[in-house]
Amino acid sequence: MFLLADSLSLFRIFFTIPVVIYGWNESWKPALLFLALAWLTDVLDGLSARSFGSLRDHLPNLDSDGIADSILAFGSALVPVIYFIRHDGWLGPVTISLLALYALTLVFGVLMATAMGNLDSTRTKKLIRLNMPLFHGLVQVVGVSAWFAYMAYNLRGLSITLIIALVAIAVQRQKISLWFAGRLV
Repeated sequence: MFLLADSLSLFRIFFTIPVVIYGWNESWKPALLFLALAWLTDVLDGLSARSFGSLRDHLPNLDSDGIADSILAFGSALVPVIYFIRHDGWLGPVTISLLALYALTLVFGVLMATAMGNLDSTRTKKLIRLNMPLFHGLVQVVGVSAWFAYMAYNLRGLSITLIIALVAIAVQRQKISLWFAGRLV
């Protein structure tokens, strides 16, 4: 039964492919659907891992959840960048801003990946405090989801997504407080 959490993480990776493909083709509603399903697997695999365990319990260096999160977060965040390159050009102000933000999230993501072997170090705790709530939570999850929702359903989709984000933040407040304390779940 412990494979359930890791299977859900694998589904998250697979769901990233249609998010990017539909996003590339500017088919926003199916892209948003797959993005929502992918982030839902993140919630479900956490619940499953706490209830039944995961491969990480037996192989501590294997973080299928973290790998799946990174693939989805960076893959889906690339779609708005590509959209603005196609519609605004490489030198458009929104494109340049998104490229800079994407580069920053990438740098912090790489720093996080290299620091994962030493979770108790002061440097790693500072990285977690900055990266997880700001770049991962706010930019990659909420910001990108809100963007897809806006593209699919205009302000109505954006509003609903922001309400869902507030509920998710309330539900995940313990996890978020751990991030601000410099710890991962």
